Amino acid sequence: LAAQLLQQLQRDRQRAHVSRGPHRADWRPSFTQAARRELLSRGQEKLVALAAVLAQAAAYAETRGEWPILLFDDLPSELDMAHQRSLLSLLAGLPAQVLVTATERGPALQELQHAHWFHVEQDGRVSRSETPGEAAKML
Repeated sequence: LAAQLLQQLQRDRQRAHVSRGPHRADWRPSFTQAARRELLSRGQEKLVALAAVLAQAAAYAETRGEWPILLFDDLPSELDMAHQRSLLSLLAGLPAQVLVTATERGPALQELQHAHWFHVEQDGRVSRSETPGEAAKML
């Protein structure tokens, strides 16, 4: 991995993202009784993947004595509101720092307590954003 990262360094800097590494791996659960598409919806696939990530994080915490930082990209996508709320409630109860990205602040995200909000511009600038409650007061 170190050799691949070094080999791609100039290209990655030009493109402003890392092109090699575990974040590029595809994970495909398989089932002996049925093809993946016949068994799980996209939302169900996402829930299975999230469960695996959380189990891995819990195992890490048990071994290391501290939770890793958890990052979930576009968490609400493909999940219905009930699953979004359930998952966010679970994440809020963990003794871990949790970072969640989303393309918009849906109802489940707006219900989060003690959240810090940031906005990423198209040019990559990051700014602190108002809380959902403050945004509602401004309307």
